[in-house]
Amino acid sequence: VELGGSSLRCDVLWLSTGGVIELDQYPLLKAWADKEPIEVANGLPVLQKDLSWGPQRPLYVMGALAQLQLGPDALNLAGGRHGAVRVATAIRRDLEKRGGGGSSRGVGDC
Repeated sequence: VELGGSSLRCDVLWLSTGGVIELDQYPLLKAWADKEPIEVANGLPVLQKDLSWGPQRPLYVMGALAQLQLGPDALNLAGGRHGAVRVATAIRRDLEKRGGGGSSRGVGDC
């Protein structure tokens, strides 16, 4: 391996990426958590199965902060799709409960 004019001979090279992901790093979600407390495990919110903040809470979280519910795929396309299905199903269920059916209403009508 050569880097910056220096070379290193090795049998195995481990590469990794990542960082610390914590709820407190997101000002909007931190403000929400101050008003609507949620259990936090290792910096991640413990969301409902449908990725909502809590029962009867109209906030859904996907991506890195949904890792406890979606697993390691939370940060890739498969996790994005899986999360989107959960959130869309929950929103459709909520609209049907309200009598909207979920087919003709726009986002602003929710």
